[in-house]
Amino acid sequence: MSSFGFRGLRGLTGFGVGLGRGIFSPERLFSIGHEEGFAIDFETAQMVVEDHTTSANNYRGPVSGKLVITGLLTNGTDGAHFDASNFARLAAASWPYSNTQITIAGEVRFDAATDAGQRTIFGIDPGGNDRLQVIALAGSDDLTASVGFGGSSANVTANNVITAGGWFTYVISSGPTGTFVVVDDVVKTTNATALNANATPPAYNGIGADPFNTVGAINSYPQKGDQRSLIVLNRAISKEVAKAGWPFMLSLSCIGDSLTHGVVADVTQDEAYPALLNDRLERIVHAINAGVQGDSTAEMMNRRTEIIADGTPDIVIIYGGTNDVSTGGTVQASPTPTDTTFAIETGKGSYYKADGWITVGGEQKQILSVSGDTITLASALSGGAPATGTAVAIDTQKNLTELALYAQSKGCSKILIAGNHYWNWTSGGDTVDTELARNATLRTKQQAAASAAGAVYVDLYEWMRQLIIDGIYTQGDNGWHSSSNNQHLNEAGQSILADAFESAMREEGWL
Repeated sequence: MSSFGFRGLRGLTGFGVGLGRGIFSPERLFSIGHEEGFAIDFETAQMVVEDHTTSANNYRGPVSGKLVITGLLTNGTDGAHFDASNFARLAAASWPYSNTQITIAGEVRFDAATDAGQRTIFGIDPGGNDRLQVIALAGSDDLTASVGFGGSSANVTANNVITAGGWFTYVISSGPTGTFVVVDDVVKTTNATALNANATPPAYNGIGADPFNTVGAINSYPQKGDQRSLIVLNRAISKEVAKAGWPFMLSLSCIGDSLTHGVVADVTQDEAYPALLNDRLERIVHAINAGVQGDSTAEMMNRRTEIIADGTPDIVIIYGGTNDVSTGGTVQASPTPTDTTFAIETGKGSYYKADGWITVGGEQKQILSVSGDTITLASALSGGAPATGTAVAIDTQKNLTELALYAQSKGCSKILIAGNHYWNWTSGGDTVDTELARNATLRTKQQAAASAAGAVYVDLYEWMRQLIIDGIYTQGDNGWHSSSNNQHLNEAGQSILADAFESAMREEGWL
């Protein structure tokens, strides 16, 4: 697995400057309707709310038209000052909120590095102490994200980051993969604790103050400082996206085999489709290539955590299954099979890994462990020990489905599953009229997996077929293959995959 770093901000300044001083504007956050949440520019006293579910909540205009302000909130070149005389909040139902993921960011300065009382930049309370706060604790110069769970809290603290009168930027993101704090473009701390998915939408919130049980009253935990901006997104972001800075774009994670890994003769990983998408799409600032040469979908299931190697990705591409076709085996006589353990042919066990799904005599089972060519199942076969010669196969459809469901469980809702690309060989491959039988069977499984998981199916066969129909390529020319009658792709082929994936993303409105 290889990771590609972010490419910067397309000419914008970095996050440490970009949130203020004229670069940041809340309109930019929602300029093309891709984000959900709210943003406030306290220098210009403007804000935006974008709610994709409740359009009545959408707002663009002065903060006075949306915020409930207690006391006097003055705005200027140094943002708004907060102290014991004021704080602001949104009506509880007036902005979107996710119980499973959130990102909070801004640029602030405190009047003093430490103080005898707790100081709050922003806080949310869904009730029952299931809370999330961005705070400086009493007598501390640490910035803390306090993530609450039914009365208890897990603090994620960036130590010694607050200096008297000094501006700093922060990003706090919490989601199914945990919580982290970034200060001035540096990842300061992480914690496996995440938002409480059982919590209700926020009953209270406060900007520059602790909102808990003090709605409409002057708070006892004022910020005692200035804010230039506040951004609250209804999604988690990756550490790399957070470090890349404002405006927060998207992260992409691609899992697959050699077709994703991309390294074949005359092709480098920088020319594989994850890197191409990372380079060409303005909204993608970080891409992970989790492709491994020769992998079956069972092996992909075993290393599925690589999808979230840098936190929750915004978009996941799953392209696998072609190696499954040739990895089927049969139950061997020795060692004596049982209803949970048996061996397959020598050398084939390498394609079978723990957590992967297989079929044994047509019965679907998950693997508990593999030792050499001996497979142990997580549960017993319903018919008892399989007979010698019983067919064993990797369950492509189930593994692809479970990979997509895993990504969803970690907070990613934008998932593409690819159908096997067009084999434009001189002989024996696909044609514009007929799919190669093994490819057609595989594509049926890939499409079924996408449907089962609610993912988007990318029909690479049809995309490439159209290139031949349009005369861009010729049937049988091997034009996008690494060598004659070889399923691997050259640089042109990888670019075609990137085209198809980009088209699917745009059609879904993700870019």
